[in-house]
Amino acid sequence: MLSLTSINNLALANTEQFEQAYAPVMVGNITTFIPIEIKVPQTVLVSLKKSNSSYLLEWSPVSSADYYKVEQFVDGKWQSLALQLNSNKFTVSNLLSSEFRVTACNRYGCSETQKNNHLVDGGLTIEHFKVSSDIVRKGEAVTLSWSVKNVSQIRVESSDGKIYRDLQPNGRLQIRPEKFTSFNLVTSGFQQSKSMKTAIVVEQERKEIETPYTGYLEPLRNKGFDVISRTLLELPQGLVFSTHDEELGLVNKSGDVLWLIKLEGIVANRVTYNQDKNWINFSVSKLDNTGQSCAVDIATGHIEKCNDLQSPAIASPLLLKTVENGVAVTRVANIDMEGKLYLANVDTMRIEQTISLPPELKAQKITSNIAVIDGTSQFVMRVTDSKYAALSVTPVEDSTMCNSLSSCGDSLMKVFSSSNEEDNQSEKLELKIDWIKEHK
Repeated sequence: MLSLTSINNLALANTEQFEQAYAPVMVGNITTFIPIEIKVPQTVLVSLKKSNSSYLLEWSPVSSADYYKVEQFVDGKWQSLALQLNSNKFTVSNLLSSEFRVTACNRYGCSETQKNNHLVDGGLTIEHFKVSSDIVRKGEAVTLSWSVKNVSQIRVESSDGKIYRDLQPNGRLQIRPEKFTSFNLVTSGFQQSKSMKTAIVVEQERKEIETPYTGYLEPLRNKGFDVISRTLLELPQGLVFSTHDEELGLVNKSGDVLWLIKLEGIVANRVTYNQDKNWINFSVSKLDNTGQSCAVDIATGHIEKCNDLQSPAIASPLLLKTVENGVAVTRVANIDMEGKLYLANVDTMRIEQTISLPPELKAQKITSNIAVIDGTSQFVMRVTDSKYAALSVTPVEDSTMCNSLSSCGDSLMKVFSSSNEEDNQSEKLELKIDWIKEHK
């Protein structure tokens, strides 16, 4: 037997009126409007989650919908639960049936109904998001595939501005990229959200060019390396260089390659030479939109350690020196493209603390090199095309601790994002803005 509410809802549904859509047609100087049918797309994904005494429904939104209808199948009949719902979520406070359907509507009509087609029985999980090939030729077909559990909305965003919506939990997309393209799988459901990134490199035709020798010292001439020229750094041991083929090497003045190591990404800027350790520190930008901070023994080419960073790192590492408890401490600092500062022990390369730059300094991606004032913890970085900022990393003083950012001076930013719990002997550090200047 239907409840009184259900009977009233059905009566309302039967009397629902929609507008007729028209399209203009010009014949000579006369414009005529003819009636057309505008179909509302069907929602793709309707997810169902059971709680102790109710069902939770979520579904992928329809961009052209003004409202939704929700029905439940009880005693062999569809009973209306909501007629003009302005949300893509609904709680059903009964356990009479686990079969539901959702209809998207606007002023011109309603879509076909979609039954619940995805059962949620745990937390949101991205099992994989991958490409069939990381490196392709221009215009070559490549397939993106993914598998997601316990989700209600899925979309894929590409770096060229395209957004793919209305996707299934297990799906594929075939694309033909013309240039390097990164992809971000964005998922959400039942108060959870997660994302995962991948990328495709499109190979460009490269030709080796034989060039004439000159009277200058040119140890890399005609060696066949696709060298990134801005990474060249001359040291007493030789010339350090990186390549577009994800390599880092050292060549002496005679043109002998002393060592060449394969990396997980590209070194896009000069390495930083740590004379005390006889190491070189460098930043790595990876295809999966993450990065690394690494140290290599320059004498042997042995990688001492690589730390994973949350975003690609373009800027060269810094050697920052602070005074803590009367003792000078040197740390390796990396800033990734999203403006996160990683501070690592100079001897072990273990990350001791991460600090997020203030929002006003992250208006643009951090890609330019950063200048450190030798022997200090102060560095200068470009934050926009015409603006520069000087910052310092210093130990936290109890007298300067505050309850909120608004109660501190504009020049003091305590913006810690995390610290290593194992590092109990290291002082807590903070980031100070010393000045911000316009460059004219």
